[in-house]
Amino acid sequence: IEISVNTIPVRTRDWKWTLNANVTTLSSQITSVSDDASLASAVGEDITFGANAIGYPVGSIYGYETDINGNRIDHTGDNRIAQEDRVILGRTIPVCHGGLTSILTWKGLTLDVQTDFAIGQKLLNMNRMMDEGATYVSDRYVEAADFFRLSRLSLCYDISVKKSWLKKLTVSLTGTNLLIATPYSGYN
Repeated sequence: IEISVNTIPVRTRDWKWTLNANVTTLSSQITSVSDDASLASAVGEDITFGANAIGYPVGSIYGYETDINGNRIDHTGDNRIAQEDRVILGRTIPVCHGGLTSILTWKGLTLDVQTDFAIGQKLLNMNRMMDEGATYVSDRYVEAADFFRLSRLSLCYDISVKKSWLKKLTVSLTGTNLLIATPYSGYN
């Protein structure tokens, strides 16, 4: 489902303010897999990270749950830790994401601000795994990856030019990805 709203709340002779907002919800659920389909996507011999399991979203994070002491949990109850003890640890696709764009114009000056966000996703912090020498994926390395980002900030000024080959000259200063607020400690 996607909802989009575009409006111009202010329009006068000198001022114009445009707002554009959108929110999208995403859901996916695997309902069946072929008999020869692998549950997990491997990066190495013993490290798997993505799972395509019935009843879960595509690309869910797959690994071991750990107790408060960091020990892997034996989900099969056979008193040994094996690949069969791995479970789905989180979804990599956000539950919803969206953005807001605000464009404020006064005479020849324009301020353009664009933000975006995502809610309800988790990511595997592979860099942290490697730094700590981990040999398997566990919930210890799965982090909430919700974010709010100032994607673009742009200030432009239009200069009128009275030349036959040029009508207007625009001078602008633009920054991208200037701020991100997220609990995720990995690279963004």
